[in-house]
Amino acid sequence: MSDINATIISGTIATIGQVETVGAKQHKKQIVAVDTGGQYPQTIGVEFFGKNQPLVDNLNLQQGDRVRIHCNINGRESNGRYYVSLSAWKVENDNRAAPPTSSGRPASRTDDPLPF
Repeated sequence: MSDINATIISGTIATIGQVETVGAKQHKKQIVAVDTGGQYPQTIGVEFFGKNQPLVDNLNLQQGDRVRIHCNINGRESNGRYYVSLSAWKVENDNRAAPPTSSGRPASRTDDPLPF
């Protein structure tokens, strides 16, 4: 039996929900919806909860950004119904890569002593 509890969601941010305050401890929660594209496109909501909610603001995520969101898969049962959520713990924003030069290659560093 395998222990699958993490995944990566890759795609384009469709929407960024408002920050909510939930629970007795007043934790912050925010949902980011990602369009996966591909042959069978999906729009998947990923939760940023508690200490991970600031990731949305710290990376200045915006609608249309290409991202890879690392998240845990969480499941629970309530009154005979089963629920699944994806809880984010890391985000890679693909739009933040070094901009390409006119040749299509990333710009070279000027402080690099190597000529290549």
